[in-house]
Amino acid sequence: MTHLPSDNLGRAIQAFYPGRVEVVSVTGTHAETTNGFLDGTTVVRLACDVGCHYTVGTPPVDATTSDSWLPAGVVEYINVSRGQMISFIREGGSSGTAWVTEGL
Repeated sequence: MTHLPSDNLGRAIQAFYPGRVEVVSVTGTHAETTNGFLDGTTVVRLACDVGCHYTVGTPPVDATTSDSWLPAGVVEYINVSRGQMISFIREGGSSGTAWVTEGL
């Protein structure tokens, strides 16, 4: 049994209620979100306008180019826990912006 909402034909659909958004500058030096995730946050949506690598963990969090890959313009949903943070580092020469949206 699924807990997802359904469309008018009764098929489960993915739903995400957006909560707090953090914006992170993605450069050649790792940068992390400012705040740990809130109580009750178990999923976040990631998006970035440049290809980058990211890692999730308990602060301090330092992404490297060996960590998970997020291509430019791709949206990814990942599981997280309360208090964790995400760190990003770019791949290549162009800096950009990453958006981390907590799901409520």
